[in-house]
Amino acid sequence: MEINTFIGSVDNLKEGAQIALTNRLFVNGWHLRTCLKRVFTNSRVRLFPRKMPSLIFIAEENGKPISCSLVIGNHFMVFVRKEYRRRGIASEMYHKSMELLKRDRSFWMKVDDSRQRKFYAKVKARRV
Repeated sequence: MEINTFIGSVDNLKEGAQIALTNRLFVNGWHLRTCLKRVFTNSRVRLFPRKMPSLIFIAEENGKPISCSLVIGNHFMVFVRKEYRRRGIASEMYHKSMELLKRDRSFWMKVDDSRQRKFYAKVKARRV
């Protein structure tokens, strides 16, 4: 598995967003899709009026995009295709984001599922 990083310029972010949107690396109705689309209009996202995405990761296996993550402000959003979940892909992207952005504090994540809450509590605890 290879993780491609799109960081820095708007053109670089557009390339990552295009790959994610073209390969449907999102769930309709999730905020991740809205953030990816806003990269093209170069407009601010409603929930983050002063922020543009700072980086996008696309994970590929055998040349096929399987996962996407996006960092905007203090928020980390991720999507992994069902058949590739529970392999540590999202965790790897999370830790790579922390390292690249030289963060001391964990990202904020909105989760609705109790299993997700337990998982992220465990991931955050590992960072401390």
